Amino acid sequence: MSSLSKADPAPYFISYSGNEEHATVIAASHGAMIANIDRHDRTVDISVRVGNRDLDNTHGENRVNAITTASLPLEDKPDAMPACSG
Repeated sequence: MSSLSKADPAPYFISYSGNEEHATVIAASHGAMIANIDRHDRTVDISVRVGNRDLDNTHGENRVNAITTASLPLEDKPDAMPACSG
């Protein structure tokens, strides 16, 4: 946040939310399994707001761009995460 506070315009709000999803899809036809797919995903949703609470970059036609989603590594190692400087 300290690095971003020097930007013009500076953000007034930053949020992020990590998500982990395990999913299994099984498809069958006439009693026989034809597909068995396992998925494991980790993502992070990031929102950075610039402007002020009354009118910022998430209002109007920009509402669709209010949240950016990025993939995260599946490894359970702290050093697998991208480094962040603060």
